[in-house]
Amino acid sequence: GAGGRGPDRIASDIAALGGTIGASSDADATVFSVNAPAANIEAAARILADVALRPDFAADALDGVRSQQSSAIAVAAKQPMQTALRTLPAAIFGKAPYGAVPTTASLGAVTRDSIAAAQHDSWGPRAATLIVTGALAPEAGSPLPEPSFRSGRGGPPPATAPRGTVPTSPRVVAVDMPGVAQAAVIVALPTAGRRDSDWPALRVANATLGGGFQGWLTQEVRVKRGLTYGAGSLIENRRDAAYLMAVTQTKTASANEVVGLILDQIGRFGREPVDAERASERATYLANGLSGQTERAAGLADYLATLVASAAPLDALPAELSSSAPSPERIAATVAAHLRADRATIVVAGDSKQWVGALRERFPALELVDIDGKPLP
Repeated sequence: GAGGRGPDRIASDIAALGGTIGASSDADATVFSVNAPAANIEAAARILADVALRPDFAADALDGVRSQQSSAIAVAAKQPMQTALRTLPAAIFGKAPYGAVPTTASLGAVTRDSIAAAQHDSWGPRAATLIVTGALAPEAGSPLPEPSFRSGRGGPPPATAPRGTVPTSPRVVAVDMPGVAQAAVIVALPTAGRRDSDWPALRVANATLGGGFQGWLTQEVRVKRGLTYGAGSLIENRRDAAYLMAVTQTKTASANEVVGLILDQIGRFGREPVDAERASERATYLANGLSGQTERAAGLADYLATLVASAAPLDALPAELSSSAPSPERIAATVAAHLRADRATIVVAGDSKQWVGALRERFPALELVDIDGKPLP
């Protein structure tokens, strides 16, 4: 609840306005969002301001959220892909903030007082960015912070140490999940983020590797060999670090083969540089996808929120909507600088007895752990 409204009242009031409300959080930012018809946006903004700045933190609500999160962790522990995704942050960042994921133990340590203290110290309008998108003229949108958000507290965001850096030394982690039918494979490479001059070329390279059905990963792993229903890659762009992540799930016996295929496709850039025709097609693919997202008010707001969270310039949109591609020479130089298979962090999660021996032959430093991250022989 917040601002004197209980959770049911908040839900009903937002629904009465024809809207929805939500929140998410990671190591870079906490994002509160509300979607509503333009005619009702001021009323919706008042509810959003209460939720963001005047939460009640009722004890029974905390217990409910803790129970939901614990159940989600238990479910994830039975799913290879979710387990691999939960293992990856610590495999890359270790004990740095970016390496942390919720656990049953960490959820149990959270108290109402600790949440209230964090909210008091960190959440305030002077440390926040308000994003308004949709059918509103500037003169209608700009007054929204005044009545709804101005009364909160908060100073500038506190200076913090880097939340994590992506290592350039390879690491291979195998998570044993006895009895599961499939294996998840993730290969992560240190790379540059949106604030780097290589970003446009990296986007095209990533789209070449794992963007949609025409990406190399889908073509090689799914179309040619039938080892998965889908394979792709994305660039995880954080405020203090960035990495490219190639992801797929396959039948257990094929895990080692799929690791090799992903690494081979990363190496393919050296054997088969991206030419001008391919670069143009991939740039158009990216522009069309982003255009489809940002033509919707909620999609545009989500995109702008990612820019704010990662401290990227807010004027990035026009360049990223452009179908103009970097030169093949620039793409090749960027790939050589950033996308190196010998720097990969690899996570494989599944029934390890069927593939860990072969994987260890290829990677002698492989670390085998159980579902809780405890080392196994």
